[in-house]
Amino acid sequence: MSAIEKWTSLCNFQYQVKNELQASLKPLDLDLNEYFVLYWLNKEADKTLRFNELETKIDLSQSALSRMIGRMRAKDCGAIEQIVCEDDKRGRYLKLTALGKTKLEEAQKVVDEVLTESFKQGGLN
Repeated sequence: MSAIEKWTSLCNFQYQVKNELQASLKPLDLDLNEYFVLYWLNKEADKTLRFNELETKIDLSQSALSRMIGRMRAKDCGAIEQIVCEDDKRGRYLKLTALGKTKLEEAQKVVDEVLTESFKQGGLN
């Protein structure tokens, strides 16, 4: 198998796994990028990240991330809260709430199941 064939095979595998994750998270009223917001916030000791720090961890433009955060807050599920930065009123922090932690724990089970099965099927276990 040539290098380009390996690369396209890897890209196709990633695409399939991403679609499976997206479909599996839908019943939890989360999409994959929303899951990643909760995931990255949870990785922080204080469960808080500046908006621009989160932007570097998620493959979305600033405007797309801003719209997604707006949608997450509009769902009124209480998973995240937005805090204005005291030293820079233009800056915003996002904080994972207790409800967000619970939602992440539910989603993490689904993500782990999908990834475990996908890796097994792909011979990557």
